[in-house]
Amino acid sequence: MTKNGKGNRKSTTIHVIKPPMQIPARVDPPKPLKDFYCGVEGNLACTRIVVIDSANTRYWRTVVGTDLHYFKPRVASETIASGVEAAMRKATGKDNWREKGVIRRVVVLFAQTDRGDKVDDLVTFFRNKYVSVAPEKRICEDFHVMSEIDAVAPAHFQKGEEGIALQAGVDAFCRLVLKDGTMKKPDITPGMIGHGGAYWCGRTSFQMFVNDVERGTENMMSRGNKSSVTDKIKDVFKTVFSMKNDRDLLQMNEICFSNYYKHRLALFTEKLARHNMIGDVDTTKQEEGEEEEQNEQVEEYEQLPVIAEVFHNAGITLGNLVVNVLRQYPPTEKEKTLKILLFGRMFDSYKNLMSGFLDSISDTGFERVELYRKKEVSAVTAAIHAASLDNIELGMNEMEFIDRVAFC
Repeated sequence: MTKNGKGNRKSTTIHVIKPPMQIPARVDPPKPLKDFYCGVEGNLACTRIVVIDSANTRYWRTVVGTDLHYFKPRVASETIASGVEAAMRKATGKDNWREKGVIRRVVVLFAQTDRGDKVDDLVTFFRNKYVSVAPEKRICEDFHVMSEIDAVAPAHFQKGEEGIALQAGVDAFCRLVLKDGTMKKPDITPGMIGHGGAYWCGRTSFQMFVNDVERGTENMMSRGNKSSVTDKIKDVFKTVFSMKNDRDLLQMNEICFSNYYKHRLALFTEKLARHNMIGDVDTTKQEEGEEEEQNEQVEEYEQLPVIAEVFHNAGITLGNLVVNVLRQYPPTEKEKTLKILLFGRMFDSYKNLMSGFLDSISDTGFERVELYRKKEVSAVTAAIHAASLDNIELGMNEMEFIDRVAFC
């Protein structure tokens, strides 16, 4: 202010220039994370992993084996976690997949879960390291381990439908699925659990060879030509177990009762099946000029009665599992047709098993049986089961019809 001539103060107006109004940048609300469910199929050779979103889109990953007979629970847990993360990176297209999705549940299937404390240790380790941790380190919100057949059986039979699920891989297992969705298993002697599987076949065939050696050549000759039958079993066994001479072979009898060698004996069975299938030829497709070759193959097949006997007995043993569970839990309503779902590597040799299997199940009281096989790998079944625990129903391929057999 300044004074004028009269001594009065002269006011001065002060103009305040305001900065332009700042318009805040638009911030979009964070997009909700996409839900995923994961299924894991644990084996010795490899571990199959699949993650599935709500649209039933599947993303796969295969990693090394996680069989708890051979791998420590910590190692198996870390292998599964690494594989699941790799599958999620593929599913989301981002290295930091947690920005895009969340795994609500992981379900791991093993063919057999009676590994003592190993399964419990696996679950505890995984949950402590990958579930009950900070979100930026968490892999999933829940984690379960269950037997393969307990996931496969209910997934392939609709509510109101009864049927049998029969698994024959390294070991054999059976479940009866009732109309209300509950499952029953045969009450069998603990020492007979798994009988009919590839391990049982390998052990049985090797013991047949050892018994023949101990009793001399008379029994071997009664079963067929010694050089093409017993020596065939011996040669296959020596190849699988890298043995150099017969003495090593006879000293290895104890391996037949060791869980550590189960998969080796299963491999032995697979090789025996290939030998036995040499003469398993469809004669309806024989063309002109093939008759001589066909006769040679049939002749070789007829020279392997010991191997045929092993698979015939395996078929009977598998059929007995079906018969036993039906006798223990007879159907409330008498049906004419029994549905049986077959899965596991042993059924790759179904033609070798068929005669014994059908002979055995002819005593079930049903007029006919329908045989099916599953079209989905068990990892998918595990993921779909994981989603079903949240009441989310994801579709899967129905089981494939194989054959229908009527009993007179």
